[in-house]
Amino acid sequence: MSSHKSHIIRLGVPALLASVVEPVLSLSDAWIVGQIPEHSTIALAAVGLGSTLVSTIIWSIAQFRSAITAVVSRYLGLGRLGQLDRLLPQVLLLNLVIGLVLLVCTAPFTQSIFGLYSTTEQVYQAVDPYYKIRALGFPVILTVFVLFGVFRGIQNTTWSMYISVSGAVINIGLNYILVYGYQDHPDAVFASTQVALASVISQVWMLFLSLYFFVKKTPFTLVVSKVIHPEFKPIVLMVANLTVRTLSLNFVFHFSNYLTTRIGNSYIAAHSILVNLWLFTSFFMDGITSAAGIVSGKLMGQENYGSLRRLIRESVRIGLQVSSLLAIVYLMIRPWLASTFASDPEVIRLVSHGLYLVCLIQPIASIAYTYDATFKGLGWARTLRNTLVVSSFFIFSAVAIPLYYWGGLHLYAIWIGMIAWMVYRGFYLKYIFTKRLNTLEHAK
Repeated sequence: MSSHKSHIIRLGVPALLASVVEPVLSLSDAWIVGQIPEHSTIALAAVGLGSTLVSTIIWSIAQFRSAITAVVSRYLGLGRLGQLDRLLPQVLLLNLVIGLVLLVCTAPFTQSIFGLYSTTEQVYQAVDPYYKIRALGFPVILTVFVLFGVFRGIQNTTWSMYISVSGAVINIGLNYILVYGYQDHPDAVFASTQVALASVISQVWMLFLSLYFFVKKTPFTLVVSKVIHPEFKPIVLMVANLTVRTLSLNFVFHFSNYLTTRIGNSYIAAHSILVNLWLFTSFFMDGITSAAGIVSGKLMGQENYGSLRRLIRESVRIGLQVSSLLAIVYLMIRPWLASTFASDPEVIRLVSHGLYLVCLIQPIASIAYTYDATFKGLGWARTLRNTLVVSSFFIFSAVAIPLYYWGGLHLYAIWIGMIAWMVYRGFYLKYIFTKRLNTLEHAK
């Protein structure tokens, strides 16, 4: 086994287990509310819309994790890790404040926010408490992600795995207890509220464990210095670029939700299930490709361009193998998947047919994820920003809108647009990476 392959496996497997926790929690929420005796389609639509908005907000601001990983990894390669002691508490404090601001600025305005989706009154009654409870976890989970970024930067993904898996176990257990432990026939509002509460409790547990590992196992402290660290401003600038990138990415998800709400609750429920299944494999692939992002900054700091090139090549190969295997598994269990997450025959039909496109996107997306992680690790945030703006607002829209409105493909138009979106992202970033690395090697 090559050194790069063993490095990818050593970092990637724990990162994989940590990465799949977020979609597992969303799938758990969807599965629990999808099994309630009455109005399960309403509950699925509510949890789908609410969790999408929560994910948009969290992942837009959680780019501090990627920025911190890039900086810590680079300083590790330079042998100057001790110089970051003042920086990390300042970034943690900033994320805590941002989380509180997001809570205050969004929770009171759910009616206006979800009104943009043209939701029915039944769906709104369920999504309103779901979102307000999940919003309480914003400052908690943003702090957890920054700590995860520190762990990744020092080339340790095992701690994040322990924390995430334990959080997932608590969340899934609480989901069942809180929804079915108090009522024999929970309705959509009650079920949505309870799964949201389970999520927040598990996040608090994850924060407690993250702080323990940070204080006890790393050379850093939680003491906040009044003197701003020199890397603080570059990190904020990197995060600003990555945030625009993430907002562009989430335009695709929210515009997709907007389109599905215009054709009925069955389409919202089916799309929510398909997105959660895709996000599960996406976070799975994020774990596989994370080694590229974690190690690339260190290799760049050492100016070891040959090893960097070989690392990325090996990461792409492994990503293609794993993503293709996941697609085959989805195809094999396609009928079971559809009926597991829904009881409505129309929703089952839509999910069953849509899964073909979800499977097709897997290997294409793996290439995009590898180079996306690499660019984050190298701190090339501006290129990521520009790539996502073009691919989201132009490539996706140019494909999905005509097929939806004039081709009559509706749900399938959205997923065909996503495939085109991923093709552009992956191959354009590959071209830019090769070009820049060639320039750096020639300059050396």
